[in-house]
Amino acid sequence: MYKKLIVLMLGCYAVTGSVPAQTKAGVDFANAYIFRGVTVNDSYVMQPCLDVTAYGKLNMGVWGNYSFDDYGGSDNANQFSELDLYGSYTVPVGPGSLSFNYTEYTYPTSGSDADRELGIGSGITAAGISWSGSIYYGIDGSIDGATYIEFGASRAFDLTDKLMLNAGATLAYLNQIGGPDGFSNFTAGLQLSYAWLSAGITYIGQIDDDVLTDSRDGSGYDINTLVTVGVSHSF
Repeated sequence: MYKKLIVLMLGCYAVTGSVPAQTKAGVDFANAYIFRGVTVNDSYVMQPCLDVTAYGKLNMGVWGNYSFDDYGGSDNANQFSELDLYGSYTVPVGPGSLSFNYTEYTYPTSGSDADRELGIGSGITAAGISWSGSIYYGIDGSIDGATYIEFGASRAFDLTDKLMLNAGATLAYLNQIGGPDGFSNFTAGLQLSYAWLSAGITYIGQIDDDVLTDSRDGSGYDINTLVTVGVSHSF
């Protein structure tokens, strides 16, 4: 799995290696893996990524989740449980922007088929606050036909020349296949960044326990506080 992750990262970098581009490499450590309000793993994880932006519009990257422990037998310990490839193209629209996204979620240790998703998002900054809205639609795999809508707001504060505080919140609506639809979760978080280092805490709130359930072992909503520490570098 290490070799596969390295190959994906090198391939992503090579695609834009001959054009003006900015590359960001990093790794986060967290007390759990939570995706859109659902607890994927309730133990410690490592999440490396490589992100490349070309011409300020074309973005692509690879992201991985390495689990240090299993999760009720549904996740393999000390292995990469997930490797994702993503790409987006962003265009300015008036005072804001519009982005078109594609993500492929793969699960190398479980043998499950990949999930594929298309998305469209918009963003604008007003009164110092960055506002965003995104719609994601599953086109293959277990998420085929499902729609996830997320609204967000964030604001950054320069505490010193190098120390930055970012505060943000999200609200999500889920239209799923074979289950109830509705507002599923909200989040509120803070992140401190200093040079290459970052640390954050996010609260995940459950809105409707019929909509937001734990898809791994059926036990229901699980972790509600996510703590992360990370290091990243842009070049």
